[in-house]
Amino acid sequence: MFRAAGGVTRPARFTFGAPMSEHDSPVPPSAYLLADHLDATLAAGEDLLTAGRRCREILDGASDARALGKGEAVALRTSVELIRSLELALVTRVMKAREWSQMLVKLDPRFRSIGGLFIGGTAPLADAIAEFADATEQDFETGDGITAYFRSRGMLDADTTCLSDIDGMLVTERFLVTRRIELGPLLDLAAAYLDALEIHFTLFEAPAEEATGEKSDTSTDASPAGVTPAV
Repeated sequence: MFRAAGGVTRPARFTFGAPMSEHDSPVPPSAYLLADHLDATLAAGEDLLTAGRRCREILDGASDARALGKGEAVALRTSVELIRSLELALVTRVMKAREWSQMLVKLDPRFRSIGGLFIGGTAPLADAIAEFADATEQDFETGDGITAYFRSRGMLDADTTCLSDIDGMLVTERFLVTRRIELGPLLDLAAAYLDALEIHFTLFEAPAEEATGEKSDTSTDASPAGVTPAV
């Protein structure tokens, strides 16, 4: 599921290469590449939320969330490292989207407003990329602790000492990407930009079934009651 502007999700149904009609504007390559990185940003954000739910499930399934067993601790650490990786993937996609946005704005002034909003809104991530890529100093100060990581992302209050004390999911739309931008508004910004591209260009095409409103019938001939068709 991908996010649309305003926080509404939409299915992952888009495919590059839709034919362009005679009334469509020529699509610059920068628009395709920008859309690809924005789409991947939304996917990484949804994966982050899913990984956070997995961490919650591990804690809820533990016999003692304050003293995890060896297997539970390994599973939790693995899930947290996945969250770190997804956060890095999201930031990388945003950085590439910024680059292609700058190029598109120069080619097409119609995107000057939304492009400037996206570039300005994601500027804190650009400032943090060097620090985020090399977390040696932070790891030295915190011991690469899981609790410290979630506290730096705004998921733990200063007086909360254990992940199990978190009320709800460990990754929500309040999750601070690189400790600077909340995940929810960042995804909304990317979705709004992608929607603007779709309005002006024919970038994507829906699958044939969705475009025609028909659903293909792949079922076999009806079998007598109690008889299972051969497969």
